[in-house]
Amino acid sequence: MGKRIAPALGLFFLSPLIGEFLLGNLPVTMLVALITLAPLYGGGALLVRELARRRGVGWPGIVLLAVAYGLIEEGLVTRSLFNPGFAGMDLRSYAWIPGVEVSAWWTVFVLGVHVVGSICVPIAVMESLVPARASEPWLRRPGLVVAGCCSSWGRRPRRCSRRIRTIPGSGGSRAWPCWRACWCSSPCAAAPPPRRAPSGPDGGPGAGRCSRSRWRPGPRSGCP
Repeated sequence: MGKRIAPALGLFFLSPLIGEFLLGNLPVTMLVALITLAPLYGGGALLVRELARRRGVGWPGIVLLAVAYGLIEEGLVTRSLFNPGFAGMDLRSYAWIPGVEVSAWWTVFVLGVHVVGSICVPIAVMESLVPARASEPWLRRPGLVVAGCCSSWGRRPRRCSRRIRTIPGSGGSRAWPCWRACWCSSPCAAAPPPRRAPSGPDGGPGAGRCSRSRWRPGPRSGCP
């Protein structure tokens, strides 16, 4: 049994490793965050792959399901697609589509991150490690139920992510929603949100530092 589900377990943990750590959203020193990230990302990647392989739709189906995963994640869970001020960004200034009320730039960017980094690349890597089983399902029906429950549970902590604006050491002011989920699922979430030192050219604590995160578009102030 262990050998049969080994590829599924590998995908379960590889998806957050690639989608968050390899892309640089979280530092490797925060590997403990896999406890929260694996159900969220790994559960979704398993559902996408199993549905596609069981239906025999191949990679086109995997890509389409990955897009659906990204739309659910960013449209219904974090709601970043319809929030012009998400994470302190002014998305109305970047390819804003009136009527639809979304930023074309942000939509393409964040969906691309989910489709490529969270779903397709982890699936391709794991299937290349077990080529004999690359086109067959890895889970039975109980396994699909467990994967679905893990994915649903992984989305639950993100509801409180609005409380956290910036987490020290998270790599930027955007703090990447999954990192907020890890924070909110821990006892530290009960503490008041941390405050950042103001930045500016007047010699304050944050003087000389870049004022935008690497995920935020537009010119940087105070950057070389």
